[in-house]
Amino acid sequence: MRALIWGVLEQGVAAANPFVVALVAVWLLPVDEHGRLALMAAGLAAGMAFHTALVLDPLTARGRARPATVGVAVALWALLAVVAGGIAVGVDAWAPGSLAAAAALGFAAAAGPALAALARRSAHLRRCAGEAAVTALLSVPPTAATAAAASSADGFLTALAGGALLSGALMVGRVVRIPTRAVARAALAHHRRLGGWLLVSAMPWVVATQAPVLILATAQGEAAAGALRALLLLALPVAHVSAAIGTVVQPRLAAAARRRDVRRSALNWGAVIGGLALPWLMVLGAAPEAVTRTLLGGLYHHAAGALPVVAVSALIGAVGAGPALALRAARRGRPIAMGAIAGAGAALLSALVLIPKFGIGGAAAALLAGRASDIAVQMAALQGRTRRRTEALAC
Repeated sequence: MRALIWGVLEQGVAAANPFVVALVAVWLLPVDEHGRLALMAAGLAAGMAFHTALVLDPLTARGRARPATVGVAVALWALLAVVAGGIAVGVDAWAPGSLAAAAALGFAAAAGPALAALARRSAHLRRCAGEAAVTALLSVPPTAATAAAASSADGFLTALAGGALLSGALMVGRVVRIPTRAVARAALAHHRRLGGWLLVSAMPWVVATQAPVLILATAQGEAAAGALRALLLLALPVAHVSAAIGTVVQPRLAAAARRRDVRRSALNWGAVIGGLALPWLMVLGAAPEAVTRTLLGGLYHHAAGALPVVAVSALIGAVGAGPALALRAARRGRPIAMGAIAGAGAALLSALVLIPKFGIGGAAAALLAGRASDIAVQMAALQGRTRRRTEALAC
């Protein structure tokens, strides 16, 4: 229980930087400029998926983190940051001021949050979540101050990336060591072997979560994309609670899965996450106009009708954390990948059909369709396994 409390606290503190920046941006930026920030956020999400697949998840899969293996991960992070920066420079030179240039800049800025996530994961692997929480908390005030002084999307993105970079550097600098040649060779082989497959499976997730935003910006302008991002911000705490609980519960389920069936336990955790999220999501769904007027300053009141759809999507994602936990504990990567592919297809098709007719509401519905399809495939995989197990016991 202590680990769960520390995990939730650390995740909440780590989420404070982007959440504070995003909330300040909603209040201070003009609508069009906030729309540009939404495109940057889409690129940042893609960049985080890139770093997570190639650096963060392979490090976590190794178990307890040694300073030398963290050093290899930091070196890989630096290499990917340089590559992403080069891509951003190239796209901006090719199409300055375009939607693609904004997304590419966000893709490069993901290096900051990626380093912070790398530092937090290494702290968790060393069982020092309290240290990670305190260090992350120290970076919140300068990030918020920088964001408040910014007057453009570029300034807010700089505040977010800079705050995360500061937090990550403070933590990583305490533990990283230069690896020996043998350790570096083994660690690189591990990252290359596992990271390649993880990157392939992460790409459908990027499509499912970011394609509707980009299609909306293309069809109706950056202001519409900014309004959608403002609505999604209101449901963001649910995702952070789910991630916090999953970070602590997942290793325990994986260890227990070697001795017994943990599907029921995993599904129960999904119900717990959904129960924790339900009161807030009910408020979003029942009083969307009052919520947008109070928390978003009335700037996006015209988009309030799509907030119940966002709330339902967030609830499905919260409850759907259960099947994902069960499949990962059983080391069944294929249903997870198939669910991500199904979600990407559903989101992309729904966005192309619904956005031209319903605008922001259509984009929210596309995100809902993608998430529901993903969870449905995972649930079907679990039910199929349960049915086969029952038939085998009956025989």
